[in-house]
Amino acid sequence: MSTHLWSKIQAVGVSPNITTLEKYEEIVTLGLIRARLQARAEPIVNPAAAVVADYHRLIFENVYPWAGQFRKLGELSVVGGAVGAEWDRIGRELDMLNWQAGELLAQARSEGDFLQSLAFTHVRFERIHPFRDGNGRVGRVLLDGQLNATLGPKVRPLLDRERYLAALRVAQQGELADMVNLLAQREGIRYEERHYVAPFRLAPFMSDGIERSFEGDLLRSRLGAI
Repeated sequence: MSTHLWSKIQAVGVSPNITTLEKYEEIVTLGLIRARLQARAEPIVNPAAAVVADYHRLIFENVYPWAGQFRKLGELSVVGGAVGAEWDRIGRELDMLNWQAGELLAQARSEGDFLQSLAFTHVRFERIHPFRDGNGRVGRVLLDGQLNATLGPKVRPLLDRERYLAALRVAQQGELADMVNLLAQREGIRYEERHYVAPFRLAPFMSDGIERSFEGDLLRSRLGAI
């Protein structure tokens, strides 16, 4: 692990008793084990914003004093060139994601449908990027919980890092087939998606000074909506 990575972790406000990257990783690993066990014992198919915050707290409560808190004013997020939700839209975007995922999951009839729905849900969550740090770890634990709820609980290996990051990069353009196929392969499901674009926008909306209702935001998030 690099000095640069440790500097980034310190910059987001690590607890003063965490003095090395090795100690940080050790404690976070224990938090991840607890979170994965909970996601298997009590799987949630469509986690609301409060559940998202709870999982972040469970993983990071012993390393970050702000664990479980969404980003605040002045805390920006840019990952892989993609801008995360503005701090004052995080709650709205997570609520929209909960509604969008609910619609997709309600319409799912096959394993392929569920994989499409969860690929969308995961990539959309990562685009929102609600926390200062730890979004990837939280997102993957939530994803495993959703897979436990829809396809059955089991011990899942970690996703192939290089393929996962490549699938996230491709998803920046709206193409989710690579993420669907990655999940299918890990699940041992004989399924291949050549092209899949979800019916909803992946990127969060930026504030434009116009006040909109929740229903109005949902409407404009649907691709092809006028």
